[in-house]
Amino acid sequence: MKSNNLTMKPYFLPLLLLYSAILGGQFPPGVGQLGSRAIFKDSSIIRGWAKEAIVTRGWTNIASKDKKAAYGIPENALGRADGVVVSLGDSGMAVLMFDPPIVDGPGPDLAVFENGFDNSFLELAHVEVSSDGIHYYRFPSISLTDTSAQIGTFESLDPTKLYNLAGKYRVLYGTPFDLSEMEPQEYLDKNSIRYVRIIDVVGAIHGKGVTRDSRGYPINDPYPTPFVTGGFDLDAVGALNILTGLRKIGNIKAELKLWPNPVKNIPRIHFKAPVTGAFIMLIYDIEGRCILKKIFKSSVNDSKEMDVSTFVPGVYIVSITEEISGRKFSNRLVVE
Repeated sequence: MKSNNLTMKPYFLPLLLLYSAILGGQFPPGVGQLGSRAIFKDSSIIRGWAKEAIVTRGWTNIASKDKKAAYGIPENALGRADGVVVSLGDSGMAVLMFDPPIVDGPGPDLAVFENGFDNSFLELAHVEVSSDGIHYYRFPSISLTDTSAQIGTFESLDPTKLYNLAGKYRVLYGTPFDLSEMEPQEYLDKNSIRYVRIIDVVGAIHGKGVTRDSRGYPINDPYPTPFVTGGFDLDAVGALNILTGLRKIGNIKAELKLWPNPVKNIPRIHFKAPVTGAFIMLIYDIEGRCILKKIFKSSVNDSKEMDVSTFVPGVYIVSITEEISGRKFSNRLVVE
């Protein structure tokens, strides 16, 4: 999966820092305080929750890389926030899938829930979004936390110094993110966000794993956290604005059909394009590497075959682009 971290509008950062300066160097405060933007798990503005999750565990300590985080299971990140989590570990990540997709509507569009103990014992993560599951774009973020000394394992953060970093709010309260802050991108349809990726902020200010905000400054948060519960503890991701009704091209539902899916002990799968035309097919693994390219022609009624006998078990993104119109279609393939 490709990621583009430079999504901040040219004028966004100066305005945001000016806003912070006017408020005495503060962004919105913690839960229960005047001006907080925290979203409670039972808020009526939440319209949906993630339906599927893929978790890639990070290290309990990225400096030693002796073992991976192991607490919780990916399914803990699905459905309504309830305080039951999956720990990502240092630099670990989770990809959440949404159907119907998230759209850019009034106010914030999604909220990420962590399990911070209180308003100051917090663990942070970057948030990225994607329309196709291949190209990811990161929300612009700012950390004004002092970096002259490392925040220790059980030390505190000030939420008024954090902007657009998941984990800013304590357990059962989500951190909101607004798609209107994302600059237009070639592969990003802000009215069809099907994937949200959460990437742990390691928190070290020196050495391995330094994580930076959109200005390029280190993000200082509790480090090290050398436990199986280390890293960002993902509870849930809520969708605040969602697509209503089916998006169609003509009378054809815009999706790439694959079957069987998941596939197990079968050397070939079938696929069918949603429209007639000449197509370029690209298949990516979970790390964003292109492992196969295929050019073919198809009509709506055609069924094609593809050899998957050499694919190792895992999750893949199958993407096709119609050569003439440039329209793109994709689907997720699971090889067991």
